[in-house]
Amino acid sequence: MNSGKLTEILTKQIALHKSLLALTDKKKAIIISQNIKELTHVLKDEQTHVAAIEALEKQRMLLMENIAQIEQYHYPSTTSKPAH
Repeated sequence: MNSGKLTEILTKQIALHKSLLALTDKKKAIIISQNIKELTHVLKDEQTHVAAIEALEKQRMLLMENIAQIEQYHYPSTTSKPAH
């Protein structure tokens, strides 16, 4: 079911965004402490999060296109052309 899949994707996106925000806060503290080794680790984690978010966004867009096609099939446009 498309709505269940959409909910699943959005839930994962929310979790990843929250986690990315937490990493950003952690990165700020690491920058202040000038711990380059830990900063490198956090930057890799951020890249992993961003890649996962991008992959989910692609899935979401494909799903939305699919939903739009189904809706168009089931409920074709009822607008008529203007009479001349």
